[in-house]
Amino acid sequence: MTRLSDQDRLAMMRQAGAAERRNSPRSIVVLAVLVLLAAGVYAGLGWMGRQGSLRSLRSAQLSQDRVQAQLDELRSLRSPEAAQGGVQVWDRLVSPVALLERAAQNAEFPDPNYDSERSESDSGESHRRIFRFKEIKGVSAVDVLRWASGVEQDVDGMRVYSMDFRAPSNKRGWDVTVQFSRLEKKQ
Repeated sequence: MTRLSDQDRLAMMRQAGAAERRNSPRSIVVLAVLVLLAAGVYAGLGWMGRQGSLRSLRSAQLSQDRVQAQLDELRSLRSPEAAQGGVQVWDRLVSPVALLERAAQNAEFPDPNYDSERSESDSGESHRRIFRFKEIKGVSAVDVLRWASGVEQDVDGMRVYSMDFRAPSNKRGWDVTVQFSRLEKKQ
């Protein structure tokens, strides 16, 4: 058996190391680690985007719930009878204008200017009577609203049909036209 010199031994060790590196390549391991890191970053970005979308969805749902609650409140204010299970048709009033004027006196509202009454056919057995008070001049909006609230409280079934506020050009207060309506049975 021949004895190897130190240089030969060193050369064989270098060749063995090179062969070992060729048999277990690092590039595949490095590539796998890089792919794993990229997948982790992509998953993290996706998760953050999902969380942002969920926050937006919750915010939109809360907004929708608030809008729905306001819409329900508006519907109940426009038609309290509907909130109680349907539209109520009232018996015909004998002197509704006197009741409306009395409600104005109770609300300390200046003399309303009654203009006209008209009817709209609602269905076969009922019609909507509309009472118009036209061009009430120079009044406070608070007084008008207090009168309208008093009418709705004092006269069963009477509702505000419309209010038209106009600002006069040369004085304080409002020029107002108010219409009240009531659904009544035809006789």
